[in-house]
Formats: sequence, structure tokens, C-alpha cells
Amino acid sequence: AITSYAGLRAKSNSRDFIIEESEASPGFINVAGIDSPGLTSSPAIAKMVVDELIRPHAARMRLNMTRNYNFNPFRSAIIKKKSRDFPGRIDDPNPEHNIVCRCER
Repeated sequence: AITSYAGLRAKSNSRDFIIEESEASPGFINVAGIDSPGLTSSPAIAKMVVDELIRPHAARMRLNMTRNYNFNPFRSAIIKKKSRDFPGRIDDPNPEHNIVCRCER
């Protein structure tokens, strides 16, 4: 069981989100320093990144942006209900019993 959590999240010294094309690697969009309210901001951040990718200089980055007409933005979430006696554990060799975190128990 996971009883404690650790993580690494880049902090911005500018006190703001960093959303910009890398000067060193054209076509690579840096998205960093996303603190609170990052989750709430995520749709707007995604739009900013897409807008950055489709700007007039996108051709210079050799991007072929075409619409995927098969994409379904309203697809159902993949959620599997588990009973109280679910025998799952992290890294279980049986994929049916493998869980990602204890929140699934």
C-alpha cells in the first residue's frame, strides 16, 4: 500500500505559469510552474498550447496539423467498479488485479 506520496513539480520564479516555445528547441512548448489553480486552468492552458502550435510560424516547425474527425471528446471514462474484497495490489502480475494507487481500493 502507498502510505505516503512524494513528487517533483517545477516552480517558477516569475510567480506565473510558463507557457512558451523553447528557444533551444523550436516546436517544443514549455509548460511549467503550474501551481494552483493549475487544474482549473488546464483547459485554457491546453488552448494556449494549441494556439502556440498553430500560429503562422508553425509551418517553420514542420507541423502537419489536421483535424481528426474520429476523435470523440465525449467518450466515457474508463472506470471499473471494484468490490470491497477486491484482491488488487500495486504491480500485481495479473492485470485484472493491478492497481495504480491505493485510492482504487
